[in-house]
Amino acid sequence: MPVKRPTAPSKSSHTSKKRDRADVRKIMASAKGAARELIRADMNKMKAAPRASRKFSGNGEVRRNGVTRQSASAPVFKHPKTELEAAIQRYIDLFDFAPIAYVSFNHVGRIEEINLAAAQLLGRSRDRLIGEPFALHVTKKDGALFLNHLLRCRSSDSRVETEMHLRKRSGETILAHLASSPVTSSVMDGALLYQTAIVDLTEPKRAEEAIRQSEERYRTLFNLSPMAVYSIDTSGVIQNFNRHAAELWGREPAFGDTDQRFCGSFKMFRPDGSFMPHDQCPMAEVVLGKISAVHNGEVLIERPDGSHVTVLVNIRPLKNDRGEVTGALNCFYDITERKQTEALIAFQKEAFERAASGAPLMEILKFLARAVEGQSQQGGKIAIHLLDEAGKRFEQTTAPGLPANYAQAINGMDVSSSAGPCCAAIRRRQRVTVEDIAASEQFAAFAAFASPLGIRSGWSIPIFSSTGKVLGTFANYYPQPREPTSQDHLLGEIVTRTASVIIERKQGEAALEKSKNLLEQRVRERTRELRRANDKLEAEIARRKGLEGEILEISDREQQRLGQELHDGLCQHLTAVAFMARSVALRLKNHRVIEVNDIEKIAQLVNEAVTDTRDLSRALHRIDVDAVGLVDALQDLVDREIWKIPCRLEVEPAFHIEDDVAAAQLYRIAREAVINANKHAQARKIVITLGSWRQGIVLSVTDDGVGFQSELNSARGGLGLPIMKYRARSIGGRLEIESPKKAGTRVACYLPDGPLRSHKKRNAKPGRFLRKSPKH
Repeated sequence: MPVKRPTAPSKSSHTSKKRDRADVRKIMASAKGAARELIRADMNKMKAAPRASRKFSGNGEVRRNGVTRQSASAPVFKHPKTELEAAIQRYIDLFDFAPIAYVSFNHVGRIEEINLAAAQLLGRSRDRLIGEPFALHVTKKDGALFLNHLLRCRSSDSRVETEMHLRKRSGETILAHLASSPVTSSVMDGALLYQTAIVDLTEPKRAEEAIRQSEERYRTLFNLSPMAVYSIDTSGVIQNFNRHAAELWGREPAFGDTDQRFCGSFKMFRPDGSFMPHDQCPMAEVVLGKISAVHNGEVLIERPDGSHVTVLVNIRPLKNDRGEVTGALNCFYDITERKQTEALIAFQKEAFERAASGAPLMEILKFLARAVEGQSQQGGKIAIHLLDEAGKRFEQTTAPGLPANYAQAINGMDVSSSAGPCCAAIRRRQRVTVEDIAASEQFAAFAAFASPLGIRSGWSIPIFSSTGKVLGTFANYYPQPREPTSQDHLLGEIVTRTASVIIERKQGEAALEKSKNLLEQRVRERTRELRRANDKLEAEIARRKGLEGEILEISDREQQRLGQELHDGLCQHLTAVAFMARSVALRLKNHRVIEVNDIEKIAQLVNEAVTDTRDLSRALHRIDVDAVGLVDALQDLVDREIWKIPCRLEVEPAFHIEDDVAAAQLYRIAREAVINANKHAQARKIVITLGSWRQGIVLSVTDDGVGFQSELNSARGGLGLPIMKYRARSIGGRLEIESPKKAGTRVACYLPDGPLRSHKKRNAKPGRFLRKSPKH
């Protein structure tokens, strides 16, 4: 921003001001002399009076021994009669009520005269200040300074000025400017007084310090600002520039150099690449009034070393109070990295689009390498290497800016070798930089290979997958020794991440295609398996439907059997009882003798009917059997009178079961086996055995009848065997039917320990049957 400088006053104005001040001093001196002559008598009388007996009233009167007299500060003329007296009184009032503090002290520094402004400045009444040494109101630190001021007043006839610190009555310290001029007092018999004007410099000094600090802050901000700033005058000469501007220019122009106008850069170019003369740059157009201002104008700057930076300029004209243009201010900043990043993002987007459209992987990586080489200002060459699936060797390389023999030499190389920075980057899993390959002892072998290719420096960055696996490397080579910049690091980070995403995408697509083919093959195999399973399922469904029909048929047969048993058994018993009872009734009616045997026969028939009814009800009633009551339930089963073949139960000491569901299914299997043996075995005995085997427990029902095949032929079409197998599978066991060589059949259900432990005990109830001793 422009800094206003005060213009130097002309010589004629100085002469006029001196003449005016001289006239004022003459008038004031004559007025003072007249006033002092008039009040001399009164002052002499006041001096003659002892100071201790002098008293002051609030209205300016002095009392001595009870007599009131007018003080020096009171009006000299209460009622002026002449113009001279009125003029004198006006002068005195002007002195007393002047806004500037005035004080007069004698040659020893004692206060002789003081006005109201001075008294207010010192914080005490005027009557108490008159006669006091002025040194009492000077700080101790500046006491010597006041004595020196007084000495200079006594030894000089001219004005004496000094800055010193005064102390007010409240203890506050102020900085004051004392300007003393010698005057002759006619009131004090021509004594020499030093009339002093006191100016309070506290606020001006504070304002001056604030301005100085503000200027210092402005200068600091100007120099430390991250934005480059410089200013020129209307002729284009550079007036000011900060450090950042010199860095972007690549040099420091001399202030006031008329050969370097409008801009401090070496050369300038427009965004389209055309050359821009300095007198046609935006700064020149603003200061010449061709355009009003520039906002974010893009300019390409060339430095003396040949490097280029792209900047955005913001230019505003500098104007004076009259609105005239006095120069221009340019604030510009570097956007080179941003432009490079934008270009890389555009290349990255195109690379992703190519990958999405199905372009080959190496073609996409070659496009990325060329894009990065196009952004390099130092002639950098890019090489991207891919590892094989095992991560042990370089498999593919793209290096469009390097000779073909480079890729031929790298492909197939073992990464465990120390041939170059790429192998080292893979082993270390981090960036490897070689600022001067020819001077590197570690890569001496690589230097012999790289030097004929024009490679003098470079760095290599590993390309990681999302899981941390090394996919390859990104190498950046230069024809001169150099180290990477922050922009190089950013560029490498963008390229490696882009390459990682594309490589993983392509590898994922290949893996997905392979998985797709494998999945299709497995789907075909699984389809065949499902078809076979479906055929089995359909067969099982058909079988179960047949079982349902058989169940209904068996239910009908069982109902017929139960009806026939009721008719042939229970009904016959009841009919016999009825006939015998009627016979007894007729004998009683005819008063004939009744035989006791007849009554006993009736009772026997009734008991047999009761037994048959109980057995029939047990056969019809579903018994809930749990683990505790299994043995008792089986014992009750073998003890029933309905069996034509004798039955017995054998329980081994090692037998133990805790699962209620398994116990219930075992009971039903045993009952079904006993029923089948009674119907078809033609045996002489049936034995139910509860025992154990090496993996669990076993239930067996053995008879000595005709054997399994004969029984199967007799029971063909029945549901007994399928139902027993179903019950065995439901509890995790297996059912086996054997026919010993001697004859007979053995039905065994094997139940391993695993299913027994996996079942939870449910609906545990006390056993309904008490264990009975087996029949012998």
